[in-house]
Amino acid sequence: AKGALWEEALRLFASLPDRGLAADVVTFNATMSACEKGGRWGQALHLFHAMSLASLSPSLVSFNAAMLACSSGGLTSELFALADALFALGLRPDAQILGRLLMHCEQERLGAREEELLVRVEGLCPKASDALGASMLQGSAAVVAGLRRLEDGCTDSSSAILRGEAALSRPGWVGLR
Repeated sequence: AKGALWEEALRLFASLPDRGLAADVVTFNATMSACEKGGRWGQALHLFHAMSLASLSPSLVSFNAAMLACSSGGLTSELFALADALFALGLRPDAQILGRLLMHCEQERLGAREEELLVRVEGLCPKASDALGASMLQGSAAVVAGLRRLEDGCTDSSSAILRGEAALSRPGWVGLR
């Protein structure tokens, strides 16, 4: 039933201007999430890209919703394009995003991409990336444990960001709370 709500979410989203309202980041995120849950991955991605047309900057939640849509829809190139954009903007992915990317690498047997992600994680949190890298060698069951160790090995602020609890310090970007 939850997945059937995407049509209602899009209808409400489209009706905002008629009500004198403008969509904000939270509205986009909720609508993207409804589309993803309804199997409407293309529409979720369209909404993600439409945020810039509305002069809105995506949050980690926005990236997460778009990346989940890509992962669910098997859109590998789009998934990694979003990951590249996330890193290029200097944003710090949370454990959920990293986990999704690493699991997708494993499922699709993308060892080179997996190594690249580990190098990027190293830049975010050098101590903990060793634990994550070691767990990757043990397979997918250890990835979750590795991500937990990643959080534990970071400084308090980095760990909070990885858990999605801290707002991003980059001006104009909405963080998670």
